[in-house]
Amino acid sequence: LNYVDLRLNDLTGSVPSGVCDSIGEDKLRVDCNIECNCCSHDELCEEECMDVPGWHNLDGEAYDCAWYAESDNDRCEGSDFENDGHTANTACCVCGGGIKGVVNPSPSQSPSVSPTQQPSVSLQPSTAPTQQPTLSTSPSQQPSFSPSVSQQPSVSMQPTTLYQMQQRGALVVFYNATNGDEWDDSTNWLSHAPICQWYGLICNNDDDVIEIDMFYNNLQGLIPFELGLLSN
Repeated sequence: LNYVDLRLNDLTGSVPSGVCDSIGEDKLRVDCNIECNCCSHDELCEEECMDVPGWHNLDGEAYDCAWYAESDNDRCEGSDFENDGHTANTACCVCGGGIKGVVNPSPSQSPSVSPTQQPSVSLQPSTAPTQQPTLSTSPSQQPSFSPSVSQQPSVSMQPTTLYQMQQRGALVVFYNATNGDEWDDSTNWLSHAPICQWYGLICNNDDDVIEIDMFYNNLQGLIPFELGLLSN
């Protein structure tokens, strides 16, 4: 994972050490009330200001809030180079913008979410067996063709299928642990759509999840250990 943003949600507790070990330093963003050994709390929580995620000016991705920060405010230009409804003065903390304040979630929400959602994880395996038997129909429908040709695709596809199932399983746990039914936007989650089409997920060309953007999406509960399984 290159970037995970879980800020401005109703999450509680701490980030499991296994998640930090898997994701690495300074790639995970959580609210300041969450204990996290691999987050930039010293930088982000001191001023209680967060840059608008993913913003850059019209000149390209290289000209983001970090680029403005390198100049000690000398590059902040008022209304110039507006992009996605923001300028540096509204998107970047160093220019006087950004998102001020940190939402402190209510601790009472976490216990009520976790027990009721966990059993729904057991629904995931039920989808896999129903799809597996369909693979066996391929050899039976093509007995006249060469067995070596018909079997090759199934062998080469197996590692990809297993890895995608692992990703999907970890994401299902994440959904249930953070009360996904109450998210503001849960488009395609837990559906048969490819996980790269699930809201907030960005994948590379190999369909590996490399970014999770759940900023201000009403996540509630605890960050599960299984999030650390989404590592390249």
